[in-house]
Amino acid sequence: MIAISRTVAARVCPHAPGSAQKYTDQLTGNALWFVIGMFLFAIIISIGSILAGKIMNSPHVTKMGVGGLVVAFLAAIGLLVAPGIIKEMLGSGCVTS
Repeated sequence: MIAISRTVAARVCPHAPGSAQKYTDQLTGNALWFVIGMFLFAIIISIGSILAGKIMNSPHVTKMGVGGLVVAFLAAIGLLVAPGIIKEMLGSGCVTS
């Protein structure tokens, strides 16, 4: 006779140990505020470049300022879209063995 054995698949879900979640949230929050600050900095510099180009009658500086604004807004849109894409690709993070 042939014995058929059935194994139950176990789910392994990673969790942060102990009180590490508090520090993980703090680090994530600091990184998010840094990125927001960099977006604001890029927008301010781009607007300053546009104004300086208009004042100095330099179309190249004005074009670079407009390009900086476009890149900053595209990066902001990417920052909003990318986490959803990554979350869908990774799923819940649990591994079935």
